Amino acid sequence: MGEHMILLGKRHFLNAQQQNIRVKDWKFCLPAGCRFIATSDGYPGNDHAISLFKKSEKIAQMILRKSNGEFQFIMEAVSSEYAVEVIGLSKTVIFQEK
Repeated sequence: MGEHMILLGKRHFLNAQQQNIRVKDWKFCLPAGCRFIATSDGYPGNDHAISLFKKSEKIAQMILRKSNGEFQFIMEAVSSEYAVEVIGLSKTVIFQEK
């Protein structure tokens, strides 16, 4: 188990506050002070749910979905106070405060 993994019962979470985080070949570049939480528990197949928080406010909800051997990025919701740039070729997602 990695240094940021937390085991709660049978659930595994990635909980990090770094500005650059890599999950399933995707790189996430986050503003300072954001908390990144990822889990695959409770999601169908190989989906991974990712939530982004600033203090106690949820600012984004995303999914990484495995299809044809690769993980595809799906943005479900994002706060209007943030801009998101998705660079598909390098599998990079950049969040910036507006």
